[in-house]
Amino acid sequence: VSTPEITLRGATTFCSGDSLVLSTTEVDGINYQWSMDGDPIPGAYSTSLVVFASGGYALSATGVGGCFAESSATAVTVYEQPTPPSIIVIGNTLNTTSTWDVQWYYNGSPIPSATSTTYTPAVEGLYQVAAINGPCIAYSVEINFIFQSDSSTVAFYRVSQVRTFLLISSGSLKVGTAIFNADFIFSVSTPSLSI
Repeated sequence: VSTPEITLRGATTFCSGDSLVLSTTEVDGINYQWSMDGDPIPGAYSTSLVVFASGGYALSATGVGGCFAESSATAVTVYEQPTPPSIIVIGNTLNTTSTWDVQWYYNGSPIPSATSTTYTPAVEGLYQVAAINGPCIAYSVEINFIFQSDSSTVAFYRVSQVRTFLLISSGSLKVGTAIFNADFIFSVSTPSLSI
């Protein structure tokens, strides 16, 4: 029995939700069995296998009289796809709560060394943040950042699609609401009432 030769259709490193197809050329009279990390995969007796998970995949061939041969293992690595991060604007600082590695972008280009969950822009423009896990990337929506005229401190609390906040400015405390579109702020308002 000849050792099965495995053909790959796809990359051996990919993001969750994608897949890789392993296959071999069928030979009459040969029984096939795929294995993952040395353990036979139940029901995997055909000449092809669709792979969704990390592991070492091998194919064994058994002929008449029990003659046996097995391919070398093909290592597959699957990375979890990050969820798209959100951006929270507090004063003149951009923040994200993403738990993945991050990269900030300005006008579509990555900002050198901007890999913290907090970023303070030096100029106005379009900003975006990406969550990164190996080769897998998820992008936030872009926001048009404009410098605020004061140093007010804003703390947000999520209530459906409207967030109530406390605004501390010039020693007085005000209550207002912020309206959100998807994951970014597009309108912030404060009533004239001071508490």
